[in-house]
Amino acid sequence: MRPRMKVLVTGLVALVAGLGLAGGAVAYRWHVSSEADRLRADGVPVTAYVSDRAGGGGRGSGIDRIELSYLYKDDKWK
Repeated sequence: MRPRMKVLVTGLVALVAGLGLAGGAVAYRWHVSSEADRLRADGVPVTAYVSDRAGGGGRGSGIDRIELSYLYKDDKWK
């Protein structure tokens, strides 16, 4: 095979691989976005627990912090 042909074949392989990766990335982003839209519209019930809290002895004492833990179950994955 001539050197020019090798370069052309290598370039085409790289181009096809790049286009495949770009298309896959766009499809994945589309899927994640549509799932986020569904969750915003329908919501998902969760049980939340306050697992830690800190700060604030009174007014102007600084930033209060509350740490929440929650259990999440999506019936879609049964």
